[in-house]
Amino acid sequence: RPAFERELAARYPGFDSISERDGDARVPAASRSFYYPVALVEPLAPNASAIGFDLASHPDRLRAIRRALDRGQPTLSAPVTLVQETEGGRAVLLFVPVERRGLLIAVLRMSDLLAAVLPASRDRRAVELTDVAAGQGLHADADADGDADGMVLRSAVTMTAVDRQWQLTVSTAVAPVLVTWEPWAVLVAGGLLTWLLAVLLLVVTGQTARVARLVEERTAKLAASESRVRTIVDHVFDGVLSVDEDGVVAAMNPAAVRMFGDRVGESFPSLFTDAPERPDGGPSLLELEGLRSDGQTFPLELALPAPSPERGGHATATVHDLTERKRVDRLKDEFLSTVSHELRTPLTSIRGALGITLGTMTATLPKRATDLLALADRNAHRLTALVDDLLDLGRASAGSLEIIQQRVSMSALVADAVDGVRTYASEREVGVAVEAHWEGDLWVDPQRMVQVLSNLLSNALKFSPEGGEVRLVALEQGERVRFEVHDRGPGVAPEHRERIFDRFHQADASDTRAVGGSGLGLAIAKEIVERSGGSIGVADREGGGAVFWVELRRPRHEAAA
Repeated sequence: RPAFERELAARYPGFDSISERDGDARVPAASRSFYYPVALVEPLAPNASAIGFDLASHPDRLRAIRRALDRGQPTLSAPVTLVQETEGGRAVLLFVPVERRGLLIAVLRMSDLLAAVLPASRDRRAVELTDVAAGQGLHADADADGDADGMVLRSAVTMTAVDRQWQLTVSTAVAPVLVTWEPWAVLVAGGLLTWLLAVLLLVVTGQTARVARLVEERTAKLAASESRVRTIVDHVFDGVLSVDEDGVVAAMNPAAVRMFGDRVGESFPSLFTDAPERPDGGPSLLELEGLRSDGQTFPLELALPAPSPERGGHATATVHDLTERKRVDRLKDEFLSTVSHELRTPLTSIRGALGITLGTMTATLPKRATDLLALADRNAHRLTALVDDLLDLGRASAGSLEIIQQRVSMSALVADAVDGVRTYASEREVGVAVEAHWEGDLWVDPQRMVQVLSNLLSNALKFSPEGGEVRLVALEQGERVRFEVHDRGPGVAPEHRERIFDRFHQADASDTRAVGGSGLGLAIAKEIVERSGGSIGVADREGGGAVFWVELRRPRHEAAA
């Protein structure tokens, strides 16, 4: 409907929407599954108001339309009041089907037709044409009641025109001594009327050639478009399901049938272990478990569109099977875990040997050798930290990342986190400042939370300019405690904020990036914080830079105090 209304609005300036009649007023047509709006009218000037009027909005017209389309033959409607008439003109509509997809409509005003076929007379005459089935009159002239000095002659004839029966009645007031052939004229007029209707039908049918060609061209374009869409839908790897307003699966593409089996006619929620909730606002992307026809489950990603009044309750859902992705992720995690364990043992030996050498032999070694040993020791520590991150990542993926919560003071957490990065800050020549606006205890895993704060501080130091300063702020927000790490680096672009906490994601992933890193620290920090019942995020810092924040719940008795 919206596309059709846009097309008519472009063709006819001033057109607003498909309309119907509500009493004497024209109102936008109610929402329904089909419309038969007037799309073309000739001549346009006196009939412009008919453009967009839905002929299906009245049951009599709808019956005539369906009869014409079902039979493939011209059909007359019952008498109607024309929407473009300002004085309530009555007429019948002749519906001529065109390729069974459209209708050519001729408007037959009986007043014009009768005026053409009845002879002029000075006598008072009343003419009425009645639809026998509907019992409705189409046309009546002034009454011809007899008077004291005259009499009234009435004559009626019944005829069939385009599958409907009509009765033509003519009443004439005449003088008593006047002999007239008016009744015979009525019979002649009735025959002439039938002949004119037949001629009009031939003329109208003859004019359908141009409309038929136009409909044929548009039908071919529509068929080609539908074929292209069907080809795309049938060959995509994702499942596409059409769901009606009752939540029942109305159609499935081949990919959806391969996932669920043929489930047309079943309830849409029955395809999942947990019924998906339809979005209230925008579209939603959900990760769920699907149910195959044999009862087996499989992981999937379900995309649901936002509700739209134009579609009513109908919706099209897209399903992506995550089975292969999950399998690859599991293999990757197992590989990383295996490699990490294999690397940790030799790294421990290397670090031990370097530590002994630097601690006992530096006095006897040349400065160049001592510098190289110190460089090797620093890199060994970096590799160990990377291996630890990979092991934590593997544990998080397997759901076995251990969080042991206990009461710990906020000041102790902050002090340990700052001590852990003090050497790195000195190397970077960046200062670290602490602003504590709240003092109290938290219920967290102290080792893991120090790991989170140290990671945020290390990132801030890494991206801060030489001579800058990084601030760690602790403050109270209702029943939660918030830690903020402020830096003066380049900040985080908006397009990276949603994914910066994903595994291996880096804002600058190019080979020429100025700052290194594995892209694991923030992903592990997010896992730790969320398992601790908190949240983590990033925002812009006023004046430039970024603010990474962590919010944690306070112990209940602390919050109550």
